[in-house]
Amino acid sequence: MATPRDYAQLFEQHHVGKLVLEDLLTRYAKGPVLEGGIDGIRKSDYRAGARAVVEFIVRRTNQATGAEPPDEE
Repeated sequence: MATPRDYAQLFEQHHVGKLVLEDLLTRYAKGPVLEGGIDGIRKSDYRAGARAVVEFIVRRTNQATGAEPPDEE
């Protein structure tokens, strides 16, 4: 399993990793849709799932620097 240090090395210290993380944040770290009835709810749920992955990456890189406590697994 990858460690928080692995995530930090890839997404904070490697030039291409920084570009990839920025791209992921731009594409998938969007807020909920506040209109549109059931279609808006579905879109919000989809966005929440995509955002969770990006937030996981950011959380792991933060754990490497001590900015966040380690996950309890």
